[in-house]
Amino acid sequence: MDPDTCCAQMARQLTLTCETHSDLAACPDSLIVRTRHDYGIRIHDGGSGFLVIAYCPWCGQHL
Repeated sequence: MDPDTCCAQMARQLTLTCETHSDLAACPDSLIVRTRHDYGIRIHDGGSGFLVIAYCPWCGQHL
């Protein structure tokens, strides 16, 4: 597991690759975004928007 991640599920999300979608914003399996300063949950509405989160949705640890 990546030392920058809090749990295995977050690690899987942050290293996700998709053979079908070249842009992860279009992939329904891609739930988490990591930017330079934030983590977020994707808004799957056809764009690349996301809601910033402060805690891991799986383990609850502060990000």
